[in-house]
Amino acid sequence: FPSHDIGLGDTISRNTFTPLTGRFSDFNSRYYTVYALSADVVDRWLACGSNQGGQFGLGIPEGSFYSMIPLTGRWSRIEPCNLGTFALSSGTVDKWFFSGNANYGNAGFENLYNNVTLNLSSFTPLSGNFSNVVCGDLHTFALSSNTNIWFCAGKNTLGELGLGYNSSALTPGVSTFTPVLSGS
Repeated sequence: FPSHDIGLGDTISRNTFTPLTGRFSDFNSRYYTVYALSADVVDRWLACGSNQGGQFGLGIPEGSFYSMIPLTGRWSRIEPCNLGTFALSSGTVDKWFFSGNANYGNAGFENLYNNVTLNLSSFTPLSGNFSNVVCGDLHTFALSSNTNIWFCAGKNTLGELGLGYNSSALTPGVSTFTPVLSGS
């Protein structure tokens, strides 16, 4: 595993816990990327590790960062997926943005594989307002704020989206089942 994804400023692998520089109130991670919520600045997320899909929203779809760097914008929540990041805007209720590789349409944008044609190396708003977004590696579910209906998009070769068929959904479809969330 690459060791640049822990934000210590080097590429040395560690087998013991090492203190991070800074104060953080929350963490989230996926694959070779770590996100940390600053405890000192409201809604300021930082990230380190691989930016291979442009998931940091910096305008470049590549590179690795060995130290924590601030993400552009103010986000109240981060939901990482495979080579992408969903971010809930702290300035607008239920408005989600996406940056990164929209594999198989998993971000609800009509795209089979390559995000470069969509220029998603910067945070792009999703169409519609959603109170919750959850994602797997290549698919995403979003709960509509207005209708309480779950929409889904992404890879669906085994019928994992619950749409009643088994081909990828490149634009959001209405799922035929209701996911059970913890605490519900």
